[in-house]
Amino acid sequence: MNKQRMLNGYIAIYKPEHPSAYTTDNWLGWIYEHRYIIEQSLGRPLSEDEVVHHLDCDKTNNNPENLIVLANKASHIRLHHWIDAGGNVVDTYTKKLTTYYGRAKPLCKICFIEVTEHFGEYCSNTCRAKDNRRTDRPSQEQLITLIKSIGYLQVGKMYNVSDNSIRKWVKSFGLNPKDIKKEQ
Repeated sequence: MNKQRMLNGYIAIYKPEHPSAYTTDNWLGWIYEHRYIIEQSLGRPLSEDEVVHHLDCDKTNNNPENLIVLANKASHIRLHHWIDAGGNVVDTYTKKLTTYYGRAKPLCKICFIEVTEHFGEYCSNTCRAKDNRRTDRPSQEQLITLIKSIGYLQVGKMYNVSDNSIRKWVKSFGLNPKDIKKEQ
């Protein structure tokens, strides 16, 4: 039996033991070769949401250096819109994305999750925002204690932010700022 076929312009390989292998009659046991190769490079299975992109846009070039993992289909669509608008993937985008093969896997500076999308040193815009904060925030317990002892305005001055920022910090802990009042 031939162990390689073409499926939607991509190379498919016969791996009936693979958990992501197709179960349809015509493709029973077959998987996309590029997904299999990147899984081997990563040392883990890809999630259903993750998409593998060929940097040179050649669907048959499954060299691991030519493959990158994107977090989801929306990211892949955005990448193709960027390419269609004249973006140079090989020279520009590869410097900003993880290629995984033969290189260290960059981790987010904040949460240490692997960076798989175009956020530079961060896994998401949320982590980027956390890193760009002007001041380190206190823990929930410390914040409540401070508010109860000196009030929102003084806590804001202490951290060089507004009292409204302190209220937002309280909300970020899932608490209602109106429930926390300065003790008299």
